This record gives sequence, structure tokens and C-alpha cells, in this order.
Amino acid sequence: MNIPLKELLGLVRAFKREQNSTLVTLAGLVEKLPLLVDRIPSGAQIEQIKTRALELERLTQTAGADTGDAAIALGDMLTPLLARTFSPAKAAAPAGGYRLNALFTPSADELGAMWPVYGSALAMAIVQVLRELSDTDDQDSEMQWGAFQKAAVSKGQWWRVFTHAFVHTDKAHAAGDIAAVMSFGTAIARLESPALAFSMLRLGIFVGLLSVIFNRDSEEPVVSVSGPAFCLLGALVTAMLLNRQKIKPPTAEDVPAGMVVFMTGFNLLGRSVAAKPELARAHTLAALAGAAGAGLAHIIAQVERKTHE
Repeated sequence: MNIPLKELLGLVRAFKREQNSTLVTLAGLVEKLPLLVDRIPSGAQIEQIKTRALELERLTQTAGADTGDAAIALGDMLTPLLARTFSPAKAAAPAGGYRLNALFTPSADELGAMWPVYGSALAMAIVQVLRELSDTDDQDSEMQWGAFQKAAVSKGQWWRVFTHAFVHTDKAHAAGDIAAVMSFGTAIARLESPALAFSMLRLGIFVGLLSVIFNRDSEEPVVSVSGPAFCLLGALVTAMLLNRQKIKPPTAEDVPAGMVVFMTGFNLLGRSVAAKPELARAHTLAALAGAAGAGLAHIIAQVERKTHE
């Protein structure tokens, strides 16, 4: 008689539940077997049952241990990473505060907490380089790389709500946004938290888009309106005003960093002044949203700190 594997599995599970044991014994199997078959199995059949049951138990325990160890290892790896990235806790400033050249300069030590922000800047750079290599600069190319279009989104291409922010009109446009995301995001993370920097980047994507799509034809593609850059700019101004005690007075050593930040901000403002009215409005709304968001986050952090004191 050949015992079906399905019945054998049911027998093993029933015995384990009743005896609360991790080992399947021969005596237990023999005792339960008459419930499933009409006669007591022979010695050869018992050996067959024992061999198959022990093999099943070994495979189950091995798979469970491997899966459990992998899950624990993955959790141990991701937990501190996500905690640093999305925690609203304020960053600890160095003794005496930040110098400007240190405040705005990205550091490899912060990749664990700033990977969403730096990764977004890297994605902008990669998309622009690939577009330059493809030697196409028309609306079809913009749509191919993820530009927003009302008609396309209405057909289910919802990802364009996000991907349009990584597509730029030219190299100068891309370079300005990348520099703003990297430098402004780094400073916000140090003055407030990495979570706020990433939140302002995401907020800028939607605020910038919402401010222009209602005035665009459904077939006209929309690329980045620099919403993340202007949102981070507004948040940076607020964060610097509210955390003045964390910033050291500038010295001659801070001139290079100060010039880079000044040129980045001047580039953004210059583009806004020269842009179409709808784009200028998008820039203004994104900057105001960033300033308000940073102020609100600062107030909430202060209230939580006083609550826990």
C-alpha cells in the first residue's frame, strides 16, 4: 500500500498539533495511521512512512530556518537605514555649530540617511545624460523618458505624476535642479532632519505639477518645473532662520561654499523671473510650500521635545 503524500502531511500536522512536538516519531505515526487507513501498515510501509516523514521534517525545518534567518538579517539591515531616513528627530549639530562649507557639502557618511534625496539627484543626472546620448530633444523624447501628459495619465500611465520631475528641458535646467537638491537637501537634513529634506522634495513634485497642469492642453507634455528645487529652497531659508544658533559666522574659508550656494539660488531665481507666468507661479507656490512645511515641522519637533522633557 502506497500512502498518499497528502494524507501523510495531514497526519504529520495533526500529530504535531496534538503533541506540540517538532519531531515525528514512529510510535505516533503508527498510533494515528489506523484513522486514515483500514489496516495497520506492514514493517516496510512503516519504514517508508518514517523515512518520508523525517525527510519532510528536515526540509521544513531547514526552509524555515533559512527563511527566518534571512528575514531577520534583512530586518536588521533595513531598520536602522529606514529609521535614519524617515525619523523626524533633529540632527545633532557639532560643537559650536556648522560652518557654511560643511553645512552644504554632501558627505558619504550620510548616504544611509540621505539615499532618497541623493538618489533622486542621481536619477535626474542619469536621465539627462541618456537623453543627451540619444540626441533627441523633442516632445516625443520627453514622453519617452516620463514627461507628464493629461491624456497619457488618464489612460492609466499614473507613474508620469512622479517621473516628470526627473525630465528636464536642457543640461542647464538639469544641472541647476541637481545642485539645488544636493546642497539644499544636505543643509536641511543637518539643520532639521533627513526626513524633512525628503518630504520637501516630494512635496515640490506635486505642488509644482498641480500649479501648471490646469493651464496646459491635455496633449502638451509637462517636464520638471523645478518644484523640488524651489520647495527645498523655501524650506532651507526657514530652517536657517529657525536654527541660526547652529550656524557659525562665515569666514574666508566659507567663500567657496557660499559662492556655490549663492549661484545655485541665483540660478533658480533667475530662471523663475525669465519663465512663463505659469512656471513662475509654480516656483513661488513650491517655495512657499517648502517654507511652510519646514516651519510646521520645526514647531512640531519643538513641541515633542518639550513634551518628553
